[in-house]
Amino acid sequence: MDQPTSRKILIVTSIHRKVGKSYSKELVNFICQSDSMTQMAFVDLDKKTYNPFELAKDLAQELKLDPNVIPAETTEQAARTNQDLISLLIRRDTDPAPKVWWIVLDGFRDQVPSEAIQDFIAQLAQRIKRTKEYRLILVNYDYSLPLAVDGFSFKDAPEPLTGTELETHLFKVHRQYKKENPSAQQLAGYMKGKDDLLQALSQKHHLPLDDQLLINTAVSGVAEDIKGGS
Repeated sequence: MDQPTSRKILIVTSIHRKVGKSYSKELVNFICQSDSMTQMAFVDLDKKTYNPFELAKDLAQELKLDPNVIPAETTEQAARTNQDLISLLIRRDTDPAPKVWWIVLDGFRDQVPSEAIQDFIAQLAQRIKRTKEYRLILVNYDYSLPLAVDGFSFKDAPEPLTGTELETHLFKVHRQYKKENPSAQQLAGYMKGKDDLLQALSQKHHLPLDDQLLINTAVSGVAEDIKGGS
């Protein structure tokens, strides 16, 4: 997805709550940190019931556009209105060195998108597939997209990370910053630190220990400690 000719749309689904959100944000954050010409625009559609104008305004802010470019709500048909809104959001070749914007639309678990929002997303996907400067990630989106978009999209169903995968990640962080492999004792200490931090986060936020965002936060905290001590 990070190449101009590659597929532009990723649909992330998972039966495990918050895995898709964590997966997609971590992926895009990694790409953005690796390349200064990439940025992320993130909207959580579960935080409220959106109509196309509200979604367009939030996207405009995320895309660092003036939200006032989005007009006041009208009673026009959704298809025509959405086309106009998206043309204001998805601009082509506006910069001498155009950035690549990764648009992440999360949610769709607690809020059921209206037909107008589904049409908005379908038109957004259609426009993005014709650009070089935009990518679209839809998290837990089970609604149909236009057939013309299928060739420019793919689906992924991530699973929660296992303990072995987390241990391997901390092993690699240590090796990267310490320039040597960690001892078994050091690695066990890192995993205990992760478990202790996860327990504290779980109690603080009243969330289960298998919450993927909490796990990622705990692992990231230990990784930062490793980096800081390098």
